[in-house]
This record gives sequence, C-alpha cells and structure tokens, in this order.
Amino acid sequence: MGYTECEHWCRREDKNIYGKLFLPDGWQERPHATAIFSHGLSTNHGDMVPYARTAAERGMVTYVFDFCGGNYSQSDWQDNMSLFTEQHDLESVAWELAREPFVDEHNLFLCGASLGATCCCSMAMRTRPCRCVTRSERSSSSQAASFA
Repeated sequence: MGYTECEHWCRREDKNIYGKLFLPDGWQERPHATAIFSHGLSTNHGDMVPYARTAAERGMVTYVFDFCGGNYSQSDWQDNMSLFTEQHDLESVAWELAREPFVDEHNLFLCGASLGATCCCSMAMRTRPCRCVTRSERSSSSQAASFA
C-alpha cells in the first residue's frame, strides 16, 4: 500500500511543533488507526521516520515530530527542556491529531524510543484508554503495553 508524506505543524501554547504526517492511500475515505512516534534524547524526528513509513505502508496514519528545543529540532526553541516539557509537546500533538477527520481517536498508539518512550508511557498511564509501544535502544527489542 502506498502513502503520502507531508509536513504538518502542531501547536503547544506559544510553541510551534514541527512534524511529518504519513497518510496511507485512501486516507480521506475513513478514520484510520494512528501512531505517533516520539524520538529519543539528542535526536530528532528523522530517527522515527522508518517506523512511520513501515506503519503507513500497512494502512496506518503516522506522525513523527520534533520536541521543542534540542540541537536538531525544527520546532520552536524551548529553554529548560525536560521530560515534562516533552510530555507536554506529546500531549499537544495527540490532542490535535485526535481531532483530525482521518484519525480514529479510539485507535491512537504512542510509540517511542529512549526518552520518547518514557514520555509515551507516562502519557499512556494518565490518558486512558491508550496504547503505548516502546523500543529499547540497547537490544532493539520492542515492548507493548495497553492501559485501559
């Protein structure tokens, strides 16, 4: 299955959050399961693009984004960047995407690596029901959790 890749900006208060949407063929026809990919520390959205493309090829809407701040981010600068500011970025992205007509808000997945995985798990525990998939940097293994 093919997909379309396009830039998509989200917003957190006074900050612009840069990201890319991967929309599977037929995305206009119905809402789709959606995965949001959060990158790890000292990287950017580019690290998560291969995962987003693979999921989009299989029919999911996917989104990769840059946390505000950081050396490699295309999003607005964030002083005093922390786990909490990154969680806030992720919450803002999820809230905005859940309101798009092509997103099935009942099938929203949070996926992350390293610090991005920590943000996903933290949000998933507070926002139920939610599904979270993490990837270990050391072993390249994946773990999934569902919070209901």
